[in-house]
Amino acid sequence: VGMTEPPEDAAAASSSEGAIGAYVAVDFDDGPETGLTALTSEDDLCDPCYWKFQEVHGFTPKFKVLFKDGFTSFLTTLPSTEDGVTRNEE
Repeated sequence: VGMTEPPEDAAAASSSEGAIGAYVAVDFDDGPETGLTALTSEDDLCDPCYWKFQEVHGFTPKFKVLFKDGFTSFLTTLPSTEDGVTRNEE
């Protein structure tokens, strides 16, 4: 997933770049995990990973991937293919 600043209207961006509610595979050091894509919300401001992402990448995350173990990975853009794969960049 590229690290370019997404448009301010995240909902409009999702329709052209990927789909909210789609399952994507994320490559971690210990192997891939499948998660569900979603828009970030005000609740995410309490997640330290949200702030770490912003500090490391210099962008506010617009999207997130929710995993069954409760972990959340943040993104600035969604994968553009139906079978999206992204790297964990946190």
